[in-house]
Amino acid sequence: MGALADLLNDNITDDTNLDALARSAGIERSTLDAIRGGAIECPPVRRLRAFARGLNISLQSLQDAGDRDGCNYSGDDKSQFNDIFRKFIESIHGSFS
Repeated sequence: MGALADLLNDNITDDTNLDALARSAGIERSTLDAIRGGAIECPPVRRLRAFARGLNISLQSLQDAGDRDGCNYSGDDKSQFNDIFRKFIESIHGSFS
């Protein structure tokens, strides 16, 4: 798992309603589980905002964790899309570097 998944998991307690957290982010519970398990590495910032609110942690801490995983949360939405798309293509074809 990556830093983002670890941070989410570290802040989820027995009292956390995971279904409600997923709904607040506009995703299915299975998608939340995939993010927590590291299968989805770079969820969009709008999801991170919902997680930050639901877990009472800062958006910046989630973005910083994602950046450590290779996500590009410091850029604009277009660069974030490009980063996610690049990761997807590399997962199929290997690195382009």
